[in-house]
Amino acid sequence: KPKITFNPAGVVGNPAVTIQVDLAPDGRIIKQKLVKSSGLSEWDNAILRTLELAGSLPKDDNGSVPRQITLIFRPKD
Repeated sequence: KPKITFNPAGVVGNPAVTIQVDLAPDGRIIKQKLVKSSGLSEWDNAILRTLELAGSLPKDDNGSVPRQITLIFRPKD
């Protein structure tokens, strides 16, 4: 979350964006897809951009990586 570039000050409510992410066995992001928009294109794009820049997600506590994960982000959480 600290890598997200977005100012939520003017946002009414706390709308969620849902992103589906396909992962390689090492956690590298292969594909990301907007599943449900928050209604704020700036917020949606900030999340997509942040995931693209991150390039990968960490492994689970047991060292595994799910093939696919659905992430939900809200600007005020």
